[in-house]
Amino acid sequence: MDKMIKTAKNLHTMAITAKWICLITAILMPVAALIVRLLPKQTFDGAHYSLDVGNFDLDLALDGLAPGEVTRQDLILGLLFVGLVLLLVWMCLRVIVTMLAPMAQGRPFTENVSASLQSLSLVALIGGFVYEFGKVVLSMIQYSNYNLPMIFDSEAIAGYSVEFEINYTFLLLFLLLRLMSYVFRYGQQLQQLEDETL
Repeated sequence: MDKMIKTAKNLHTMAITAKWICLITAILMPVAALIVRLLPKQTFDGAHYSLDVGNFDLDLALDGLAPGEVTRQDLILGLLFVGLVLLLVWMCLRVIVTMLAPMAQGRPFTENVSASLQSLSLVALIGGFVYEFGKVVLSMIQYSNYNLPMIFDSEAIAGYSVEFEINYTFLLLFLLLRLMSYVFRYGQQLQQLEDETL
């Protein structure tokens, strides 16, 4: 039991530290986006863009493909998206800190842990959806900004298509966390029955 308490205390401390790092970094992302917005447009002229085509990675010189303003817009959107993801991670860490607090005191089966796991499952579901949807939106914006027909302008290429992949692992995580919340709720009920019989 002492080993579990010590581990929970260490995890609790690490989660608090990670929570603050995520929050500070998430706040800095919009500030960085604002700084990028204030930089002169010429800063982004002649920038390079990497395009992933299966096993090939094309390094594109953007002269003639996209103006510096588009490159700046991509960078700003990317920074804001990273800030949003970090905010979602911060929310998860907040719930984890709440969940680990009673465990660090040697009480793993409290009502608080089950409720925290349910909250964490909802954050995982919403966060996973926002992350996957955000990736698709950012990719669509990037592909619409860059002149892809010019890149693939060759008689040897009959056409091209753009497909987006969505990773549904967050649904599995949601179900797993829900299941764990029911296990902890059952453990809490057993703990309560044991306390009443004593």
